[in-house]
Amino acid sequence: MTAFNRQAYFQRLDYTGPTAPDLTTLKALHRAQLYTLPFENCDILTGRGVDLDPDALFHKLVHHRRGGYCFELGALFGAALEDLGFDTRPLLGRVHRHGQITGRSHRLELVTLDDQYWIADVGHGADTPRAPLQLVHRQPVSHDGQTLRIIQDPVFEHCLQIRKDGEWTTLYSFDLTHVLPGDLTYANYYTATHPESVFTFMRMAALPLPGGRITLLEETLTLTDADGQRTLTLNNPEALARALEAHLGIVLDTPEALPPLPPAP
Repeated sequence: MTAFNRQAYFQRLDYTGPTAPDLTTLKALHRAQLYTLPFENCDILTGRGVDLDPDALFHKLVHHRRGGYCFELGALFGAALEDLGFDTRPLLGRVHRHGQITGRSHRLELVTLDDQYWIADVGHGADTPRAPLQLVHRQPVSHDGQTLRIIQDPVFEHCLQIRKDGEWTTLYSFDLTHVLPGDLTYANYYTATHPESVFTFMRMAALPLPGGRITLLEETLTLTDADGQRTLTLNNPEALARALEAHLGIVLDTPEALPPLPPAP
């Protein structure tokens, strides 16, 4: 890998905050990337796939000003933290979705600060944590209208939960097993190519915002803020492309980047 281009990364995020490897910087950088780089799976739907080569990933997310999904967004954030001198390493989690639990198909970062563990995640779509969370159990934390907690689980070790409509729902579970590059390659390949992976048959994009979020699910764009929720139906490729650029900052370079969706399995 060529050297991490800190200046280009900061320019992409419009980041001028602190850079010392401490909690203040971790929170500020997490916020900057979360609210700038969108979650999206367009390259998976085109069949291009997801290239985790650090240089290719940096070019896509920083120079080409695209978004990505957890293996891309997390890898970029992890590389930035390493460049700044943080003690960090990736973890793999299991997504708990509508009562179904996936394999280890979600990337997040474990950061150690003053002998304390912090979980940093910049790639879980609309429900991505708005700030890093200290790895302590049953201590709800609220940021920008979102309330999360981590609970201990006898099977999955740690579960990240979100509170919605008065109920706690598990987003994903994780443990602290060391993750190797090969583990990430395996998990990314399955998630980006297997016909039963939701990313291969459902168009999705999201950009969390302070107090709201923008989401695209198939042909429905939803904008949520303090004033409520608005939806737009985008029923042709041109409308989709315009909405991706206008609301999420995603500029696709070829017309075939918005193919018809394959049938769900």
